[in-house]
Amino acid sequence: MAESKLKQLVELREKVKARNPKFIRYLSDRIKKISRSGYRRPKGRHNKMRLRIKGKPKMVNVGYGGPAKSRHIHPSGYFEVLVHNPKELESIDPKTQAVRIASSVGTKKRLEIIEKAKELGIKVLNPRIKRKAHKKLKEREERKKKEEQEKKKKKKVEEKKEEKVEKAKEEKTEEKKEKGKAKAKTKTTKKTEKTENKEKKKTGGKSKVSKGKGKKESKSKEKESSGGAEKS
Repeated sequence: MAESKLKQLVELREKVKARNPKFIRYLSDRIKKISRSGYRRPKGRHNKMRLRIKGKPKMVNVGYGGPAKSRHIHPSGYFEVLVHNPKELESIDPKTQAVRIASSVGTKKRLEIIEKAKELGIKVLNPRIKRKAHKKLKEREERKKKEEQEKKKKKKVEEKKEEKVEKAKEEKTEEKKEKGKAKAKTKTTKKTEKTENKEKKKTGGKSKVSKGKGKKESKSKEKESSGGAEKS
């Protein structure tokens, strides 16, 4: 509804403008060096145009103006809003307002504004970009992309090298641990062997003593038995 009303107001303004006379500068139809496009208010004391004499060009007056509601509306049927960065697009109503990019904005930011306006469905009144500047910007972006890709490749290579170094360190630590475990095992086995040998030695001495005692006892028994036989 708002869009249709604005368009109706613009059409009405154009109709009023078509009825109005063309306001020219005084004597621009006679003297060549005076341009016809620019209007200037006549200031001479006896100027016929200023005195509004019949047959002379018309002067600009308030009565020739269009409808008050149609003022400040762009011919496209939108209220014009000046924009300097993409953030300013968030507060714009796409149904009634159109955007004009400020002249101080560079090509890079201009492109960003145009892209965001497309996403939000906002009309841009001056979307033109200089071809040379656009080409330079594209070349710069391509260079940046290439540099970023090269940096990523270098990072990957460095990461792989670091991983290899870390793996080698881990392997070395594991080998050291295994060697330490093997040494500990050998030490424990040696200790156990020594203790076993000591125990065996102890047990072997006791058995020899018991064997000697048994022999002596058997000999004494034999003697006793032989003595008893002789007495008899």
